[in-house]
Amino acid sequence: MAELDGEAVLLDEARGLVHALNATATLVWSRCDGSASLGEIVSELTASFGGDQRAVQKDVMAVADILVRRGLVEHRPPSGGG
Repeated sequence: MAELDGEAVLLDEARGLVHALNATATLVWSRCDGSASLGEIVSELTASFGGDQRAVQKDVMAVADILVRRGLVEHRPPSGGG
């Protein structure tokens, strides 16, 4: 991964693909490390940058969907936790 001006370029060596992420996608991708749910990511971005939470949620969900389809992150349902 290389980052320049808040945008990331990810190399998928196994498939020989390069993925260029804009600033929003880079922020979402960087938080998709298993430590936060998508809802928590939405809340963090809304608190950090302001704006309408529904609009932020729509953007985060769209980015997450693209990241999953491209194989850059895995979708993991929340654990049941008792």
